[in-house]
Amino acid sequence: MKKRILFDTNIIIQREDPKVLSPDFIELNKIINDLNYKIFIHPLSIADINRDKNKERKTISLSKIATYSNIEKHPDYSQDEVFKSQIKAELKENDSVDNALIYAVYKNAVDLLITEDKGILNKAKNLNLQNKILNIADSIIKLSQEIPLQQIPILSCFKIDKGWNIDLSDTIFDSLKQEYADFSDWWERSVCGTLRDVYVYYSENDSNRSKIKAILIMKEEKKEIIDSDPPIILENVLKICLFKVDVSTRGMKLGERLLKMAFEQAAIKNVSKLYLTHYTASHEDKLIELIQTYGFYFLSKKKNGEDVYYKEIRPDKNITIASREEAININTQYFPSFYNGEQVSKYIIPIQPQFFDRLFPDFKRPTQKTSIQLQLDLDINATSHYTSEGFSIQKAYICNTPVHTMQNGDIVLFYRTEDYKEILTLGVIEKVYYDIDDADSIYKIIKRRTVYSIDEIKEMCKKQNKPVIILFKHNLNFKREVTYNFLKKNNVIDGSIITVRRIKENTLYKKIIQGNIDESLVIN
Repeated sequence: MKKRILFDTNIIIQREDPKVLSPDFIELNKIINDLNYKIFIHPLSIADINRDKNKERKTISLSKIATYSNIEKHPDYSQDEVFKSQIKAELKENDSVDNALIYAVYKNAVDLLITEDKGILNKAKNLNLQNKILNIADSIIKLSQEIPLQQIPILSCFKIDKGWNIDLSDTIFDSLKQEYADFSDWWERSVCGTLRDVYVYYSENDSNRSKIKAILIMKEEKKEIIDSDPPIILENVLKICLFKVDVSTRGMKLGERLLKMAFEQAAIKNVSKLYLTHYTASHEDKLIELIQTYGFYFLSKKKNGEDVYYKEIRPDKNITIASREEAININTQYFPSFYNGEQVSKYIIPIQPQFFDRLFPDFKRPTQKTSIQLQLDLDINATSHYTSEGFSIQKAYICNTPVHTMQNGDIVLFYRTEDYKEILTLGVIEKVYYDIDDADSIYKIIKRRTVYSIDEIKEMCKKQNKPVIILFKHNLNFKREVTYNFLKKNNVIDGSIITVRRIKENTLYKKIIQGNIDESLVIN
């Protein structure tokens, strides 16, 4: 059902006034149009405009507001003693109009009232309607969260481009041209001709012929016939048409980043199956090693010799998990889906802001318009922290917690300390190492997957509690922030979060994730 948005009188006048609109008001109107929500005006607002002593302005205003829908048979608060007892008695005629607008929300005649009137906003708080009666700025935040995600979130170093802007003489295409004689024709026909999005990572620091470091093209197929023997029919599947990483970036985990983007695209399109084709070079083919790590398996061989690899991201909901080992296997097979039933434990992991930004650079707060702007370093020999941990799905975190109960398959919820004080993202443990206090040994385990330098690890090794190394897959970011106050109010925690904390009851964990993750990716 479309939401009904009520504008107060002054907002209507501002919207129709022959003056330049403020940027916020322009954005609000665009969001309402994108959501196809309906704007209403209260009949008493029309009466309010009729009292304007400027006849010319009144005539113009009335002609414009005639294009809006009225609230038919609007609720009358004059006989509602409970409502009247919670608001101040009207002193002026304007107060009566304000109260009528509020009452329309109070009785659910409309879903949202947008106003800049401080008196109305204060009354909304007294009536506990502050989530339904908002100013323009807060309305933008609330409504923008309701816009269906059309594009996958990407790091700032990636660009969504079109085929005609891509230089096919770039060296990243050389091997493709050798393998596919009609590659250039296919590009013109299937990429440029169909206006497909091309996800590209450009590097401006290389020679003219090797600027593209990674490229991904995807296509949703309603019905795809694989010309193997016998033919295979795939329905409602996401085809990874082009998946290529430049050899100069080996070790940067760009392949993992492309896979993550493909999984996110499948989730947005509500597609549970993916496939790609590939000329397998050898048993040590790096692409095959990578995709098998995330649940792709050999399906068939096409008549032209290409191997077809296939994967699902949503398992049968009737699947039964009898052991931790089965849960771990399911997590791999159906990633980013994961098992979160009674067989595994759940932990809150505190992480400082500077490390969170580097480990999860694609995180975007619901109240934040753009994701963290972080350009990752492409020099694979660099000692900079800003390298592969931001691209990778498989990540590592180190801490000096005394908690030594974490196991493979357990769920970790990362709590950003200091500034946000919120749980923001979720992963599943692949392996945990305890009682290793040699920095070089630790660094070999976590290299290119963690935010910590060798010097920082050495400092950790000096502390009383030996470092705990947590290797995990990053499954998803939360749809909304889970605040410290929420955790405290719901008895998930009973004090500060300064070290790893186990969530002792599954019901408490469910409160955290409820409405916060795509439930279709959860296996109970």
